[in-house]
Amino acid sequence: MKSISTQTKALIEQLNPPVSFWERITGRRDDADLLLQIGLAGEPAAVVDIIPFVLSESREVARAAAATVDKLLGTLLQHELAQLDSIFRERSPYLGRYRMEWHKLKPADLSRLESYGSYSVALLGLASFHASGYVREEAVKRLSRMSGGGELPFLLIRLNDWVQHVRKAALAAVTSRLSPSYAGSFAANLPLITRLEQTERGDHQQIIEAIEGLLKSPECGDALLSALDSPDRLVRRISFRLAVDTTSVDQSSIMEHALNDEDTVIRLWSARKIASEFAGEALDKFLALMRRDRFMPVRREALRAIVNRLSERAPHELRLALLDSHASMREEARYLLLKIENIDVASFYRQALESAEGVGLYAAISGLGETGSASDDSLLIEYTLHKSAKVRRAAIKALSRLNGGEHLSVFMAALQDEMPSVSREARKALSGRLNVIGGEPLWGIFNSTTRHFVRQNVLYLLSRLGKWDSIYFLIKAAGDSDDTIAERSRLYIWRWLGRFNRSFTAPTHQQLNRLEGALKESGNLLDENVREQLLFSIK
Repeated sequence: MKSISTQTKALIEQLNPPVSFWERITGRRDDADLLLQIGLAGEPAAVVDIIPFVLSESREVARAAAATVDKLLGTLLQHELAQLDSIFRERSPYLGRYRMEWHKLKPADLSRLESYGSYSVALLGLASFHASGYVREEAVKRLSRMSGGGELPFLLIRLNDWVQHVRKAALAAVTSRLSPSYAGSFAANLPLITRLEQTERGDHQQIIEAIEGLLKSPECGDALLSALDSPDRLVRRISFRLAVDTTSVDQSSIMEHALNDEDTVIRLWSARKIASEFAGEALDKFLALMRRDRFMPVRREALRAIVNRLSERAPHELRLALLDSHASMREEARYLLLKIENIDVASFYRQALESAEGVGLYAAISGLGETGSASDDSLLIEYTLHKSAKVRRAAIKALSRLNGGEHLSVFMAALQDEMPSVSREARKALSGRLNVIGGEPLWGIFNSTTRHFVRQNVLYLLSRLGKWDSIYFLIKAAGDSDDTIAERSRLYIWRWLGRFNRSFTAPTHQQLNRLEGALKESGNLLDENVREQLLFSIK
């Protein structure tokens, strides 16, 4: 759950000071309006500060507080209510008159919360988070008389209450709801049910098994399938785990649903289940979906299933996988293909370059960089100027791997590319070859380019130069007109000072002279403590 924003905190602070006589007679302070503004902000953590206002002497304010509480709780995922329960216990009651009134709430006072109609579930639910065990127990009893399903998450949370009487009351209420008519509510609160497995205040295994048994029964199959569409991914994950363990729901429907889920964990679980348990047309249908999945591990499960269970298709599929966009997929394909036939993979990629386009071209360049030789640089050099940034980036990476020392000028040009990803790849290619390049060419780029990300990449490279060269350029960069660059330079200087004794390389006379000159030019741009440490280092 996100913390409260500065704007919402300001609104809450306006609520807490007592209303002056002048405000009462002029009507200048409208607490009801402030509460509704807080509700519009949509920050559920604010509920802790708002709930005391349902006890306001002003019915208008109390009603606005109740409406706001109900609205904000409606934006929470069910398992986030457990976090809210913890937040309630952390807040001091001594921070305002209304908060103290909430702290002094008595069990008999809950009738007042019940009078708010449709808002009463949320209000009694928050009363079940109260510091007093008597209030929590009474809130649980009143919630148990409700039957809309909105009360269930609060009852599930109280199953782990630290007071035994509250736990017993919650258990009785939950047990009485173990019927197919409540299956949808139980499914929606699966994370709270699973959470009980990690709690220690009581043995919850029996009630957990009873709830899961209910959801896996034939009468509750539709509720379990509906939970697979929940906006809460934890609900979907647990629902999937239960659904694949029951015979009352069509497994093919579950797998199709899971493979289309936005959650990569669910898609991977389903892919592994399909690879091991499905066959025939069903397997072929699902493999087609898995092979197109944007998440590499799912595609890899499809490839492994084809190799292990459909061996006649393996050579063709493995060749296709050699041109996958992901390096791990290409590596797996090479490993598996070499086990079944003798293939020159580098030649495969050289041939693919002749006709590949789009993702295939990116994969062919990347694959050749992973398997080729230094002489292949002549095939790759032209792609450093390709219209696609992704292709340019792949070409830079491949050249760096195969024969990077011969293409420093190409990397220097790519360092100034219009796309950040290409510039970053060029920075990686140059990082291990700075002793050949030297600082002056990099400093020239630093001063001539207007692209912020290029200057950041160059500054990083300057900081990686030799000990006495890097500090010279960092001191000069500390006076840059771009505050972000200047601040980053100072951070690099601090790092240089912290690592000073890791190397005992002595500076040359020329390096000392220009370093002293840079320090004089820096004026007041450097912290005095930093300046003193640098001067001491020079001496």
